[in-house]
Amino acid sequence: MLSYGGWLALNQAVYGGRRLASVTLVDPGGLERVPLRFMVGLLAALFAMRTPPSWRPVLYRVLAEWALVERPEIMAPVLVAARGFRPDRGPARRFGDEELARVAVPVQLLVGARSRMVRPARVVARARRLLPVWHAEVVAGVGHAVPLEAPELVNDRVVAFAGRCSGR
Repeated sequence: MLSYGGWLALNQAVYGGRRLASVTLVDPGGLERVPLRFMVGLLAALFAMRTPPSWRPVLYRVLAEWALVERPEIMAPVLVAARGFRPDRGPARRFGDEELARVAVPVQLLVGARSRMVRPARVVARARRLLPVWHAEVVAGVGHAVPLEAPELVNDRVVAFAGRCSGR
């Protein structure tokens, strides 16, 4: 699960892990505080979406925001949803060490090397210290939208991990 969905999956692993066989976290919330640079980057990306299409590849490289170069037919429903979205809570909170130590199911962690949501090396180190991590990977060249930027890699990792976990 990606981002806030990763936080939800991690929360389930912490508080209801008996119902899970494993969990794959993709650039998830909850392993560290959501940094201000993530929120600022989201605002910058919203403004960048209003720029001429010819500028967007350059802005993508600067901002590491995949939405700037994604196909319009993919982004149209996302932008409609974003216009109407009104959060009723703050960003995903960071789980404490004691909470993460409760996780008993195998964990796979994939993070984007250019993510603004997490600091990749720091998150991987914390996860390896506190969670039963079977696989952790920093995906080179991608930002927070790992499944959109590297879909084949994510699909391959999820299928392989599920296969390993089903035989445990």
